Amino acid sequence: MTTDYNSLEIITADTSFEAKLNAEEKYGKDGFKIVNGKTVNKSKWLGFIKKEMYELTIKIENNSTALPKTFNQINIDIPPRPIKRERPPEVPIPDFITEDGLPELKLSDRPITYSNNLSSRKMRPVNSIRSIQEGIKPPHSQKFDQSDTENFDFTAKKMLEKLVEHKNKTKLDPIAFAPKNSSLSGTKDNGINPENTECNSPNAISIQLLRQMEGMLKTMQEQMKHLNNQSQELIYDEHKLPKGLCEMKRNLAEVETPNDVIQKIIAGVSQSLTPEEQNNPLQTAKAYENWCVDKLKFSDELDFDNGNGPKVIVLIGPTGVGKTTTIAKLAAIYSLSKKQKKSVAFFTLDTYRIGAPEQLEHYAQHLDINMEIIYSAADIDEKLKEHQDKNLIIVDTAGRCQKETDELKKLSKILERLPNASKYLVLSATSKYIDLIDTLEKFGLVGYDNLIFTKLDETNSIGPLLAIMLQKNTPLAYVTDGQQVPTNINKADFEYFYNNFLSNTMMFR
Repeated sequence: MTTDYNSLEIITADTSFEAKLNAEEKYGKDGFKIVNGKTVNKSKWLGFIKKEMYELTIKIENNSTALPKTFNQINIDIPPRPIKRERPPEVPIPDFITEDGLPELKLSDRPITYSNNLSSRKMRPVNSIRSIQEGIKPPHSQKFDQSDTENFDFTAKKMLEKLVEHKNKTKLDPIAFAPKNSSLSGTKDNGINPENTECNSPNAISIQLLRQMEGMLKTMQEQMKHLNNQSQELIYDEHKLPKGLCEMKRNLAEVETPNDVIQKIIAGVSQSLTPEEQNNPLQTAKAYENWCVDKLKFSDELDFDNGNGPKVIVLIGPTGVGKTTTIAKLAAIYSLSKKQKKSVAFFTLDTYRIGAPEQLEHYAQHLDINMEIIYSAADIDEKLKEHQDKNLIIVDTAGRCQKETDELKKLSKILERLPNASKYLVLSATSKYIDLIDTLEKFGLVGYDNLIFTKLDETNSIGPLLAIMLQKNTPLAYVTDGQQVPTNINKADFEYFYNNFLSNTMMFR
């Protein structure tokens, strides 16, 4: 018997197996014939994403129709609904034996129930399989009972009070509680070690425990005293803060300012405001600006009139923060400026990274300035003499990981040949706060006088940079916000830094 096919259809799926399976589910195993199959790229999400799919072309039998949708589903044996176990019948329980020896039966009026002893305590509800199957409750998220933890501080305080009370009431007599063979008891030692004999007595153990408890109590008291000494860095509750301070705290948190720095800022700003002014966002913003003026430091312009030869600046920092590009931008500022055109030279100590000297030489050729490669510390003195006629010498160094302490010490030894140089630590604005702090501490082995922030165009989180400026009290010299030479660099001062970055922390809703 010949089967007639009169129409074509294309079925698309992730794989050839899925395409064939879809055809069988739709027309049955004998209701179609495969004509062709191929792999194609299908566009999704308005053409932004392309995915490889499999197209199966089939001929459909004349009298074949699509199967009902119910047959298009995979049959799965569903387990029967669990049946609740019936309660066993009530059985008379004998209360006591009568004189005749026959038990007197007494039925309780209270129905027998099954309960867990733990149910008297508030338990944490969970989403169990049995509760879903039996239809007791719909699925729900887990909820933790917080009643036990809410009073933790109160309980700890009570424990401390009890320990202090017990200590004050208990006046121990050292002679009465001392071991028999000890010198305190007045008994001759006879060469016997009390630690091996009488120190295990109940009285001795009590003394040891009390001494341990007293030591723990002193430690806890010292910790609480330390916390009280930090009262200047108040932990403000957002719900209790005035409106202006609350807005300032929220905005500082949004730019990832560390919490301890936020508390420091709030404590400082609030001191200059009355309670009424703290509720006014505009007055709070003005007080915050004035506080930043007093706390943030920015370096002055380079001084070329010292009469002691060329001005030397050295850029140090971790790998990948943009030191070489920043050097080119600085050179362009001073060598191409019409107002303060200066003669500039490049020194590079970066002979480790492949292509580093070539990259700096590329900039030197475009800016028409001299470049020297320093291979050893002895070369520095010679090259400095050759360029005594220059106004500015910019020294590039190899990027150092802050964890490589030995390499940082070597760099410090080399830079001792440049005692009058100004050292600029270059930091990327995209770095995490904890890494920035680590970099500042480790590069302290080399020493630095100023900071340069790079890649500010790649982040909106100015909080970590603000934090290190406040905590380390180091002046900020320059900021960069792009790769273009020489345009994407600016001399840092408060007006520029506040208008472009800090003002975002005071955008009130």
